[in-house]
Amino acid sequence: MEVLLERLRDTQETQFRTSLIIQESKDAETGIIVISLSDTKLGSIFLMNRLACHLFKYEKEDILGKNVSNIMPKIIGQKHDDILINFLKKKRKTFNTDQRLLFGLDSNDLLFPLQLQLQKASYSIND
Repeated sequence: MEVLLERLRDTQETQFRTSLIIQESKDAETGIIVISLSDTKLGSIFLMNRLACHLFKYEKEDILGKNVSNIMPKIIGQKHDDILINFLKKKRKTFNTDQRLLFGLDSNDLLFPLQLQLQKASYSIND
């Protein structure tokens, strides 16, 4: 059963990734980073559009599959997986979608300010 759920999540991620890649060309002014919430890949970056790669100074192949904590200040990144786990355990259906000013960590370990806005990704599987 667990393997089937993982395959289902992987299929959903693939379909969602495809839709975001299409959106990427339309939203060139918005950096998009999508992470996995599956048990085995929790926090792994599975999509980062061109602008986000540019802002964080990463090539896609160097950051995809890595944990999102790699692009956060260390003090926050160390706790981020725990935050995700607590969010999933509580099975919350909503989260704060307000824009907030935070800091990102680029590939040279330099902090830079950014505005973050979380959005829930809804997608379905078509047979």
